[in-house]
Amino acid sequence: MRIAVLLLPRTLVTLTASSRSKYLQPSLTDRDIANVRYELGQMHLNGTGARPDKLEAYFWFRLAEVAGHPTAIQAQQALASQMTNEQIATAAEKASRWLSGASSQNSYQQPATGS
Repeated sequence: MRIAVLLLPRTLVTLTASSRSKYLQPSLTDRDIANVRYELGQMHLNGTGARPDKLEAYFWFRLAEVAGHPTAIQAQQALASQMTNEQIATAAEKASRWLSGASSQNSYQQPATGS
């Protein structure tokens, strides 16, 4: 699984938002989705394969928490201590908007992360 998680972000870059769900949904379990979201948060936090971005990291950790990742909430809490209230609110609102959209579509379509 670790190899798939590390390769997945590189693959996502070349896919359109609408095609991502076609590739991800059938092949990943709910646990896999939570792990991928957590790994994306770590990548944005540490600048691994993506530019360091606390807001994006918080966003992905929030999605990982909702998907059931066991340590996502701790990652959010640790990161929140390094962010302003405005940054936290922005990231949380972005996650809420995405979750509302995903819920209405009843899919795991990946969000666009462009800033």
